[in-house]
Amino acid sequence: GDLGNVLHTLNQQSQRRASSRKTHFLLNDYQPDIIARNFLIMHAVLSLNPPSEEQLLQFWYSLEVQVSVLEYWQNMTKECLSEYRTLESEHSTIRFMDIDTLRKVRTVWRRWLH
Repeated sequence: GDLGNVLHTLNQQSQRRASSRKTHFLLNDYQPDIIARNFLIMHAVLSLNPPSEEQLLQFWYSLEVQVSVLEYWQNMTKECLSEYRTLESEHSTIRFMDIDTLRKVRTVWRRWLH
């Protein structure tokens, strides 16, 4: 699934009245780096400290990012590494479908930090 469409839908829903209806998305890809990026973006957007538009756009589309933007995403990556150790995260509304994908994504996140 395309993360842009998911973010657009979430934005549209947030502008409407609160609904008791849950929204479910399935994002998949065959490249662990893309899954890692998309999951990290979703985690950040749904967090108590969501990214600014600039932070989001630089991370998503740029080869070079400002130091402050890099630091934000490094912190989000550390948060994900801490929170998503198993398929059952206590605090999250997003999750991985299988342990192999989680392991591959965690490897990508660790690589990004080094």
